[in-house]
Amino acid sequence: MTRARQIRIAASFVAFVAVVLAGLGVFFQSYLKHNAERTAQAALDVDWGSARGYLHIDRERPMWLYDRNDPDEAYSVERLRRVYLLADESGAPLEYSTIYESIGFAAPRSRAPEFRLQRDRNGVPYMIRTGWIRDDEARRYFLAIGRAVPYRAANQFMLTYLAISLLTLALAGLFGWWMTRLVERGRALPT
Repeated sequence: MTRARQIRIAASFVAFVAVVLAGLGVFFQSYLKHNAERTAQAALDVDWGSARGYLHIDRERPMWLYDRNDPDEAYSVERLRRVYLLADESGAPLEYSTIYESIGFAAPRSRAPEFRLQRDRNGVPYMIRTGWIRDDEARRYFLAIGRAVPYRAANQFMLTYLAISLLTLALAGLFGWWMTRLVERGRALPT
């Protein structure tokens, strides 16, 4: 077997392993990102119920009713108000957070609750849950609350996976070269 043939066989083996590793990496990264989005949506569903309990609208003015002496309640309300928008039925903002302002006001698209993935000016992804609430006089208000989506785990996975993949490709190249040497010497495993 010629040296060029050995190199082609080893390179083919490395290329095959590279394609498999790339496919697995893309699959796992998209799975981790999707899982982070689902987790954020589940947390926002819980937050939505909390916001509806704490937020009251009296004479078209939002009021957050909670025990300010209770650190747990105060923390919960401040967390809810971190990424938050309350607008009247026409879409005019009544109250909003600075983070929501940096995301950009989005007009209500439907009457049904929905989730949106939006980024702020710095590129930080936020999952936003939007929907409608009513005051005691049955007037409708558009409410949006959000949470940062923790893509950090998916990104860290990709960095680790890339390092492991490069090591695996180097080992696959050595293994392919070793196998071609065994075939050349007639010592390959019987088929």
